[in-house]
Amino acid sequence: MKSWNELAQHASVIQKSVDELLQKHYVLQSFLDAQEWDNDTRVVIELLQNFEKDLTSFKGEQQKILEQLKQERSRNSIFKKVFSTRSGETEANGYIKKADAAIQSIVDGIELLYGMMDQTPASKSEQKEIASELRLLKKELTFQKREVNESLRKTRSNARQKTANLTGLNSGFIGSVARYQRTSIRLEKERALTPNEDLKAFIEKKLVGFERDLNWVMHFTGEDQNDKTQPASEEVKHCNYCGRRIVTSDVCLGCGSTSY
Repeated sequence: MKSWNELAQHASVIQKSVDELLQKHYVLQSFLDAQEWDNDTRVVIELLQNFEKDLTSFKGEQQKILEQLKQERSRNSIFKKVFSTRSGETEANGYIKKADAAIQSIVDGIELLYGMMDQTPASKSEQKEIASELRLLKKELTFQKREVNESLRKTRSNARQKTANLTGLNSGFIGSVARYQRTSIRLEKERALTPNEDLKAFIEKKLVGFERDLNWVMHFTGEDQNDKTQPASEEVKHCNYCGRRIVTSDVCLGCGSTSY
C-alpha cells in the first residue's frame, strides 16, 4: 500500500504529463499528429485509471483505520472519552477527504481527455464523420432556439395585452388596483421569461462552442493514417510511471523512471 506522500508525488508527475498533452493538442495540424497524440493520450488515461484504483485502495484502508479507532474509543471509560484526543480519527478523515477530491479530479481529467479525443480526427473519414455530427447538433440546437424565441415572444405579447387592458385606470381606488395588477403582470412575465432566457443563453453558448469545434476539426490536413483505434506501434515505448514516450534512452527523460 502506497503512502499518501508517495501518491501525492505520483500525482504531481502524472499532472505534468496531462499538462503536456493539453499543450500539444493546441498545436496539432495533421492526421498523423492527431494519431500520435491520441495514442499517447490513451496511455495516460490508462495511467490515470490505475492511479484512481490506488487512491480507492488507500481510501478504503483509511476507512478501516477510522472505524477501528472509533471502536477503540467506544470501549474507553467515560473519563477517557472526555479527555482523549481524536488526532488519529482526524488524520484518517483528512486522508479520506483528500482521496475523494483526488479521485474526482481524475474522473474529470479522464472525461476532459476523452472529450478532446472525440474532437480530434486522425483521418479524412473520421474528420467527415465528426463534422457531420457537429453540424447535426448545430441544426437541432438552432431549431430549439427558434422554439424558445417563439415562447419568449408569446410571453411578452401576452403581458403587453394584459397591461393594455388596464389603460386609463390611473386614479382612485381603481387606479391603485390597476397599479398593483400591472406590477403583478410584470412579475408574472419575468418569472415566465427567466427559464427560457436562461435556456436561450445556454443554447447560444453551445452553438458558439459547436462552431469552434467544427473549425477545429476541419483544420486538420494530410494523408489518411491507420485507424486511431488501433494500438500504438510496438516500437513506441511509454513510461509506466508518467506515461511519456521513451525514445532514445532506457531511462524516462520526463520523470527518471526505468519502468516501461
